[in-house]
Amino acid sequence: IAELQQTYIRERTYQTLLFGEVTGADPDLYPFWHSTQIADPGLNLTSFSDEDLDKLLEEARQTTDPAARAAKQTEISKLLAEEVHAIFLYSPQYLMAVRDKLKGIDLQTITTPADRLNDVSSWYIKTKREPKSE
Repeated sequence: IAELQQTYIRERTYQTLLFGEVTGADPDLYPFWHSTQIADPGLNLTSFSDEDLDKLLEEARQTTDPAARAAKQTEISKLLAEEVHAIFLYSPQYLMAVRDKLKGIDLQTITTPADRLNDVSSWYIKTKREPKSE
């Protein structure tokens, strides 16, 4: 594997590469697509360079407004789909069945299987308080 990484991946001497990316709940695609990340140790393994994409990646990274960031991510996705420098084969979805009586659970931020228990400390079941009988 070390030889494969050194000879082909680091030196970008491949014709096709099957590669997985984990971007997290708030994806920052800068390391994977910005033109400054083309050379090793950068992760722009397609060597794709586009001024419009670079600008969008920089703007998305600099904004703290979630709605503006999401809008930039949508623009980035459209541009990448138009240019076809990569074929996105698979994007996992993690589903979790939860009983209605379980409250305080947030299933919106599951990006890896381990994330399903991130907010377990805020889960609860509403119960009725009964006085003790003597």
